Amino acid sequence: LIKAVDIANQKGLSTELIIIGNQGSTLFQRLSLRNVLKNIKNNKNIKTTGFISTNKKFKLLDSANCFVHLRKDDEETAHVFPTRLPEYFATSKPVILTNVEPFSLLFKHKKEVFFIPKTLRPEDLANAFLELGGNKNLALSIGRNGKEYSSKYLSSNYIGKKVNKFLNELI
Repeated sequence: LIKAVDIANQKGLSTELIIIGNQGSTLFQRLSLRNVLKNIKNNKNIKTTGFISTNKKFKLLDSANCFVHLRKDDEETAHVFPTRLPEYFATSKPVILTNVEPFSLLFKHKKEVFFIPKTLRPEDLANAFLELGGNKNLALSIGRNGKEYSSKYLSSNYIGKKVNKFLNELI
């Protein structure tokens, strides 16, 4: 992600990465992130917030041009649906995802999301930034379609009905 931001900036797209919140749930993850942050502290295109209020978080989310959610192609990704996606979709901004399951089963490239290959190469992510930054109509369309999809299929009302139907079928 950090390399992709640098590549996009080198190719002329003014790109900024804002890492919101405290990152890492384990001591190892927090120490690893601290190491990364030491190496990027002089990079003016990357900012970290640490813990911030919900109000400030939503202001930052609203100011974003896109969101990035990268996942490895592994068992955990295949069985976990990230709860942040509906939050991202609600902003009507494009979401860049790794083309792995379950995402590839739910969304279409350049319709509800912008997929990058599961190889997670920084160049592919930078090219996604460049394409979305250079094609405002595409970015607006993906953002709008993602919000519509989320409102329809990721709403508590829709999911609640599905769970209710499933539970009734068990009886």
